[in-house]
Amino acid sequence: MKRIYSTLLVVLAITLGSTVAFGQQQPTTGFDQVKGKQIGIFAFGNTIHVKAEAAKSGVVEVYNISGKLVAKVAVEGSETLISIDGTNQLYIVKAVVDGKAKVGKVVIK
Repeated sequence: MKRIYSTLLVVLAITLGSTVAFGQQQPTTGFDQVKGKQIGIFAFGNTIHVKAEAAKSGVVEVYNISGKLVAKVAVEGSETLISIDGTNQLYIVKAVVDGKAKVGKVVIK
């Protein structure tokens, strides 16, 4: 029984990929990934807030859970606000600021 269990663990590790099992670098999105302190994404009420330090140019895209583009807004200064009509929904927010990208999930209640 122990041999079957250890074989299952090895198969599971291979199935999940070497990035999880062996600590190799995960694939990227093609954009330079930034640390969370440089671009912040959060929701308060029915408004999505995107904060970016010293932003010169960029765009924020908001997708619903089905993958439909709900909003696309140009970055305006260090904070961009996006009002959303839906309630009790999960949204995916993609912010590309000065060539760097961050993706976050927010819930509008």
